[in-house]
This record gives sequence, C-alpha cells and structure tokens, in this order.
Amino acid sequence: MEASEEILLNSLSNSGVPIPAGISSVAELTPVTLIAICSHSLLLIDGPHNAASFRTSSPDDSLPDRVKICTDLAVAFNNLGFNPSLSFHNFLYPSKDDLYKLVRFLVRKLPDSSGTRIAAFGDSVQNEGILNIFKSPSELNSEFQVQDSCRARARHSYSSEGVESFGNNGFRDQLLLLKESAEMVLNGQHSVESYIEELNEQVETKRNKLKELEFEWDAIEQSLQDKKSKLEQLMLIELQTESVSAQIERRVEELSKLSLDVEKQPKLGRRRSYIERINEITKNSRKQDNDVQRILKDTRELQLESNTIQERLNRTYAIVDETIFREAKKDHVARQAYGLLTKIHESFEQVAEKILAADRSRRDAADLEAKLGNVLVRSFDMAKLQEDLDAIRKENELLEQQLS
Repeated sequence: MEASEEILLNSLSNSGVPIPAGISSVAELTPVTLIAICSHSLLLIDGPHNAASFRTSSPDDSLPDRVKICTDLAVAFNNLGFNPSLSFHNFLYPSKDDLYKLVRFLVRKLPDSSGTRIAAFGDSVQNEGILNIFKSPSELNSEFQVQDSCRARARHSYSSEGVESFGNNGFRDQLLLLKESAEMVLNGQHSVESYIEELNEQVETKRNKLKELEFEWDAIEQSLQDKKSKLEQLMLIELQTESVSAQIERRVEELSKLSLDVEKQPKLGRRRSYIERINEITKNSRKQDNDVQRILKDTRELQLESNTIQERLNRTYAIVDETIFREAKKDHVARQAYGLLTKIHESFEQVAEKILAADRSRRDAADLEAKLGNVLVRSFDMAKLQEDLDAIRKENELLEQQLS
C-alpha cells in the first residue's frame, strides 16, 4: 500500500501539482496540505471555471473560513462525479481511506485535462497560421520567435510526436512562404492580382496540408489514447495486485498464529465425551426454557390477579366513599372518617406512583448505562474537537463585543 501511495503522489507531481517536501505517503497529508493539493488539481482540471473559486487554506484561517473552503471543494468533487458524495468534514477531518480515495480520484482526472489543452493548442495554431499571410516580414519574424517558444513549451509539457512534427514543418514552411510573398509584393515585378492568385493557391495547398496533418494527428492521438487507457488499466491492476498481496501476507500470518495456538491447545478428549456434554447442555437448555415458560405463566397470573384486586379496591372505595359521604353530612365523626379515608386513598396513590416511577428510573438507568458503554467504546479525537470548540467560542465572543 505504501508503494501505491508513493506512485499516486509521484503522478500528481508529474501532472504539475506541488507536493510539500517530506511527504512520502498519502497518510502523511494534513488537512491543510490536502486542501492545497485539491485546489491546485482542480485548477489544472478545470482552470477557466475554477480560477476564482478556490484558494488554499492556512493555519491562520478561522474555522468558518476552513469550513467554507472545504465545502466548495466537496461541491467541485461531487460535480466531477465523485461517488459517494462528499461533505466538508471529509477534507477538514479526513481519514486514511478518505485521503487515498481523494488522491486516486485526482490522478484519474488530471490526464483528461492535458488532452484537452493539446487539442486547443492545435486549433489555435491552425487558425492563426492562415490569418497571418498579409503581415510584414518583420512582424512575421517576431511572431515566429514567439511561436518557437510556444512550440518548445508545448513539447516540454505534452511530449507528443504530432505536436513536434506540426511545429517543425508547419511553422518553417509557413515562414518561408510568407517571406517570399512579401518580397514579391515589395519588388513589384507582377500585378497584385497575380500575387493574390498565387497566394490563394499556396494557401489552398497549405490548407490541404493542414488537413493531412490533422488526419495524422487524429491517428496519433487515438494511439496515444489507447496507450493511455492501457497504462491506466495496468496501474489499476498493479494496485489491485499489491492489495491482494498484502491480504495474502496478512492471511498467512494469521494462519501461522492460529497453527501455533492449535499446537498449544491440550489434546482433545474422545468423541463420546463431547456428545455427553452436548446432551447435558441440551437438557439444561430445555429445563431453562420450561422455567422461563413457568415464570411467564406466573407473571401473567399475577398480572390478572393484580388487575382484579385493583378493580375490586376501586369498587370498594367508591362504595365506602359514597356511604361515608352521606353520613358525613349528618355526623361530625363521619366527616373526620371521610377525611381520613380521602388521605389514605391519596397516600396509597402516591405510593403506587412512586413505585412505578422508581421502576421507570431503574429501566432508564439501565438504558443510559448501555448507551454510556457504547459511547466509551467509540474513539473520538477529543483534543481536536475541544480546540475547535474553543476557537468557535472565541469568535462568538469577538462578534458579541463588536455588536455591543
């Protein structure tokens, strides 16, 4: 895996993306360096559209600024077809898997942008060559020097035989043709119409030659695209081979460990002893099932009995309440008895509610303990989260001071 990560970083560097010094694997990338690499790569892939959209992040940027930059990068990656969809936390808090997927996606996208620049370069050369016929020799000499420098940069950037052949033959023949036509016009040996006709013939010849060169370039470009696709397939196969080799090594190590553990285990008993143990476990399981069924049956009976007793108490209370209430209108002792009956009834209701509340509290406590155990099992970068929280609090305090 380390070799494949180094290959990916070298591919980015060869495509023109600056890689910070001291980084030899994808896992060593920090959020700041990842944002810088993604921004430069997107400018190379779709520069005219993204030139004013992205900027690199720095440690002095505030957390909202970094979140905005990461959000813009996530939208750009999603527009380019990254699957699954990204969000800002994939850039601000990237995992090793996120880093590997992002760098691999950029490596796949960067070569496509290079082919587009070559085609655009060829079209501009063809159009400008036809339109420069009626310029003076001095202007043509200066333009030829500029075109030579452009051609040298194109050869250095793209290294294709079609561009070199077109630059060496097309520009030099065009310059000679334009020089001869300019000298003929300046000497005045023939009429302007004859020069125009001759120039039109030469232009038509050059146009035909340009078409032939276009056909040749199309053939060369097709072969280069085929080679490029084969190279990408080879790179993918190489990465898959490395991954499979790593898995095989890991499985071999696990097999050796398990073999040692098996050798260390005591000698197993006879098969009959295992059968007896299985039968005993089965009997115990059946016994436990019978006990559970009996407990459930007792629980249902107790619930029915409890409901019956509760209904009986409610009916008894209603009768007693009505009887004492009638007597309370006539007798002072009956009024005191009615008050005591009401208090006893309220006390018993409160006791019942407290018992139910205690039962609910025990169940809630058990649920909270289970949730706490799950939270403790998870791993969070608490230091990073606390640092971001402190930064947000400081910014909120500054905003409150400015508003006040």
